Order: sequence, then structure tokens, then C-alpha cells
Amino acid sequence: MKKILSLALICVLAVSLLAGCGESKPVLKVYNWGEYIDEELLSEFEDQYGIEVKYSTFNTNEDLYTKVKAAPDSYDIIVPSDYMVAQMIEEDMLEKIDYSNIPNASKIADRFKNPSYDPTSEYSVPYLFGTVGILYNEKTVGKELDSTQALWDKEFAGKIIMMDSSRDSIGMTLKMLGYSMNETDPAKLEQAKQKLIEQKEVLLGYGLDEAKDKVISGEAVMSMSYVGVAMEAMDENEDLAYVVPKEGSNLAVDCFAIMKGTKMKKEAEQFINFMCDPQNAKRNGEEACYGCPIPEAVELMDPEFKNNEAMYPPDAVLDTCEDFKGGAEMTKIFNNVWLEVKTAK
Repeated sequence: MKKILSLALICVLAVSLLAGCGESKPVLKVYNWGEYIDEELLSEFEDQYGIEVKYSTFNTNEDLYTKVKAAPDSYDIIVPSDYMVAQMIEEDMLEKIDYSNIPNASKIADRFKNPSYDPTSEYSVPYLFGTVGILYNEKTVGKELDSTQALWDKEFAGKIIMMDSSRDSIGMTLKMLGYSMNETDPAKLEQAKQKLIEQKEVLLGYGLDEAKDKVISGEAVMSMSYVGVAMEAMDENEDLAYVVPKEGSNLAVDCFAIMKGTKMKKEAEQFINFMCDPQNAKRNGEEACYGCPIPEAVELMDPEFKNNEAMYPPDAVLDTCEDFKGGAEMTKIFNNVWLEVKTAK
């Protein structure tokens, strides 16, 4: 009888162990910009919550949109920029956020709350922010730059790179002409288009993050750049500098958002809360070299970061900047103008 009971107990234990081996962790699928997170934090989140993070990256908001529009269940958390948040809200692609699961969101600075792209902050949580400006070789140029006009300077023909981004490049040109970056008046957009077509005579080409390599090497003298990319370049070449033009720029805000219909909503909110913890946000901001919207995290940063005016511009600079407004119609308008610029002879 004891043998039978022992055998039965062994069988039960074996079945339990096999069942345990077969159990898998829940998987949280995160879709973010490339080189835009401290990846050690992903492992720490997995260990703390017992959730596997499947992490992948994209290059542009348009790439993000195309992917999730075609396969909305591919990801749980995405990181769109301001204007893309607005478009995705408009198209009912995002879940409303339960802030009771994200208490650390209360630490976000007031400047970033209830923005024009998400007026009630119901669908997005600010992740990182930055300006768009000019990365340039100050030694070669021979002076400090302060105007977007520099990107049209014939003295440096064949040495200038413009950003391959419809909203950013058209927006900066509109600001240079004295208009809003969100201008949709056809006559004003035509002015910007003609100015950008005229610029083609002095361009080495168009680019995104990879343009920094040409500025570092000296193949290009200047490029329109995101501040985080410029920071990386300046670390590699001490002759380089970065400036937000006096005409103003885009205050770009990238946000956490949760895909509509996800079965991992609570887990997604746990992840966002984890990333908004000041200690984690501090590490992440330093790694990404972009601005952190959580003042408590900024105060924890090394002086080389928190005192860096490229990452944390003074209010006088920020006041010249705009956040992008969005929506499908505006995206279409800007993309059409950009296509005409790119294809013009």
C-alpha cells in the first residue's frame, strides 16, 4: 500500500513539475525608436514583474503607423511622437490610460501635461523630449550659427544635409518664414515648398540619424538634427556644436501609448509606471541623451546631463518652440508637399 501511495505521489509531483516547466511568462510587446532606451531596464522589469519583454524598433513615425495599422495586435506599447499620437487618437487606435496603475505619471512636469496633441492626456504619457536644430562643425564654419538660414548657405554648397522628414523639414522652413510649424494654408506651404526646392542646390543630401556620421567625418559641415543625435556626434568630435535656431523649432515629445484591444493593458501600464520611476527615468534619459520630462529624475542626473542646455534648453528657447499638431489630414498634406520637394528637379 505504501509503495502504491509513494508511486502515486511521485506521479503527481512529476506531472506538477512538467506542468510548471510548460508554463510561460506573459509577453509584453514594446515598439520603440532605435537606440532610445537603457536596455538593462528591460531586464530589470522582466525580473521584477515576471513578464517577458519582446522589444523591437522602428525608424520613423510613418514606419510605426504603417506597421500597426496593418497589424494592430503586433504590439502592446508603442512610442509615437506628438503628431502621430493625435492621428492615432483620431483613428481610435489607442486605449485610454488608467492612471491609477501609473502613479509615477504624477511626477511629469506640468509643461508636458494636457498637450495639444492629447488635450486631456487620456491616451499618452510623455516618455522623452527634444528639440530639432542644426548640428555643425564650428571650426570649419568659423562662427556660431543661430539661424535656420544657415542650411541654405551657398558657401557650404555640397556640405549640407537636410532631415528626411516631412514634418520636421517643412516645419523648420515654415518657422524660418515666420509661420507656425503647423501651418496648413496652401499659399504658405507653397512658399515653404519653393524654399526647400531652392535649397536642393546646396545639399549633399537628405538623411536622419546616419547624417551625423558625415558631419563627424567632415564630409558634411552641417545637418538638421535631433538633439540626441547631435549629442552623440559631439561626443565623437569636439569641433561640433548644436543650436536651436532663433526662429524657433519643434519641441518633439515622444510618448508611451497602448494599442487598442491589447490583452496586456495592465501589464503595459505597469511597464510605463516602471519607466516613470525617477531612478529609472534618470538612467534612461542619460542613456538616450534626450530630455526627461520628470524633474525629479533630472535632479538625480550627473551635472554633464542636467546642466546641458542642448538637452534642457532654457525657457527662453523652449518658448520659441512648438509641438506638432496632428491628424490624418495634416499628415497627408505635409507628406504630399514633401513628395513634391523630393521629386523636384
